[in-house]
Amino acid sequence: MRMPERLKKVRLMDVSEDTKDPSILEDRLGHRFRDRSLLATALRHASFVNESGDDSIESNERLEFLGDAVVEICVTSIIFEKAPHLYEGTMTPIRAALVCTESLSAEASRLGIGDFLELGKGAEKQGERQNPALLEDAFEAVAGALFLDGGFDVAMAFMTEVFSKKAESYIAGVAIDGFFDHKSKFQQVMQQKGETDIRYRTIAEEGPDHAKSFKVVVSVAGTEFGEGEGKTKKSAEQEAAKAALEKSEGNKCT
Repeated sequence: MRMPERLKKVRLMDVSEDTKDPSILEDRLGHRFRDRSLLATALRHASFVNESGDDSIESNERLEFLGDAVVEICVTSIIFEKAPHLYEGTMTPIRAALVCTESLSAEASRLGIGDFLELGKGAEKQGERQNPALLEDAFEAVAGALFLDGGFDVAMAFMTEVFSKKAESYIAGVAIDGFFDHKSKFQQVMQQKGETDIRYRTIAEEGPDHAKSFKVVVSVAGTEFGEGEGKTKKSAEQEAAKAALEKSEGNKCT
């Protein structure tokens, strides 16, 4: 798919600029919104709406719902085009790695989306601006706004700019940014050994809401294989799977 000329140079960094100006974020997204209210809505967290008491404004939850599907179809298309030699069973874990919380929140941080979010005072005090789950939701909401304002081609061009190189690295079997989908890899390893009963269980949850940590164990047919910790349950599960892979394969995972 040919990328529109105006989208070829997407600025992903430079968070030192005045983040109050929405045109700064538009530059990073590579798109000038015809309806800038879509972008404003994508950046408005439910905590802001709840505290405002204004029924006329909308949070980004509906755009997040739409954007989740936009992100998935765009990333699926990227993988499909770049990996004609791969079958569905191999492409699925690559997609999972690209659209997981860690991956999407990292891209949101790289774009500086958190700096533009409208948060309630309570959420702001709790440090929610850098919450990975909140950043993931905001990234998806922005993707939904791009789709509504510019159509599929604009959304696809943006997603290609953001995820193309990372997708190529995953397809080549190389983890970047220190992350790979260890859960899917562990599942594949176990299935090759005839094991399908793989379960993840949260055994500890500590800290305040804005700085929680989770501890998870993964078991296979009732036998514990690995334990991991993380700031989200998903990241803890990934760490547990990584530990399990090291145990089952007898070496370190990248």
